[in-house]
Amino acid sequence: MRIITIIILTLFISVSAFATNMEKLFYITTDLADFSYNSDLLKDIKDHANAISIIAPQIYQLDENGIISGNMDSRLLALAKETNIKIMPLIINIHFDQDQFHNFLHNPAAQERAIAGMLALCKKYQFYGLQFDFENININDKTQFTHFFQLAANKLHQNHFILSIAVVPRTSDISYTDYDRWYFNNWSGAYDYEALGKNSDFISIMSYDKHTTLTTPGPLAPMDWVEKTIQNLLKVVPANKLSLGVPTYSGYWTTGMLDPGNVPEKYKYRSKETQISYSMVLSLLSQFNQPLIWHDQWKSSYAMYTHHERNEYLFVEDAQSFKEKLKLVNLYHLRGISVWKLGIEDPAIWKEPYSSRD
Repeated sequence: MRIITIIILTLFISVSAFATNMEKLFYITTDLADFSYNSDLLKDIKDHANAISIIAPQIYQLDENGIISGNMDSRLLALAKETNIKIMPLIINIHFDQDQFHNFLHNPAAQERAIAGMLALCKKYQFYGLQFDFENININDKTQFTHFFQLAANKLHQNHFILSIAVVPRTSDISYTDYDRWYFNNWSGAYDYEALGKNSDFISIMSYDKHTTLTTPGPLAPMDWVEKTIQNLLKVVPANKLSLGVPTYSGYWTTGMLDPGNVPEKYKYRSKETQISYSMVLSLLSQFNQPLIWHDQWKSSYAMYTHHERNEYLFVEDAQSFKEKLKLVNLYHLRGISVWKLGIEDPAIWKEPYSSRD
């Protein structure tokens, strides 16, 4: 009996130690009106600095000519220094424009200019490193994208900066429906997980948005699907290089016509999803006098009600669903979490037992 007790205690200590040592990356975005951070967001960082390893501000954009635009807020730099939090900005392909990024990937001079610009930013602000968040990449540009990532990683590593990448998730490389094929060819298929894993310091897998405006209403990050995205990536990427993307936003579905844009014609008329904060969730639940219903398979909550003779849906990511995703990080011994995003979360996530910095 004593031996069994010792074994259980050892396992408990091991799991608890891992949980408290997981790397915790939180994304932040600027105010769309003036491209700066509001005081509430900066206060959020300061108040919870002991639970944050890395702040990843989405501030830089890359155009087809390899020119990087964006501004670093001096207040954030000062706060990071005060709290000993690492800063690792995101670089996105401007507007997630597929054609522009294609042009960039086929222009060696633009890539050389971009990498030089990245290194200059890292040196100027003494960043921990950078994270690539390049999305809406056509599958035909997979080889070129991988090559560019390798070039950038080599240059940053030579200068002692890290490079990570956020990737769109997939559960397999097999497409069963028209939507699967469109999604794979334009969003998830361009990421060579194995090559990116070898060349990056870590990968943040964006395991959210299983359901979008182009699907039926449904949970953003149902547990069974999130687990499959992890399992698929772990086939070629070691666990200590994998950070699980965790959403703090919730999904709000209404019925209407979509903005055509890049949306296939047959998807124009259907439920439209809007990403909303937890405070907005509480406001809607109060307005329509609705309770949240826990779904045990999804490990998240939802609500449905009628408004103006149409169904509306809420699929909610709160502290309870956040805790369930942390269990997966422990189960698979992952590097940590990459949380999108700070400032819109259920405040109760900070009460979780795994909320101390490594």
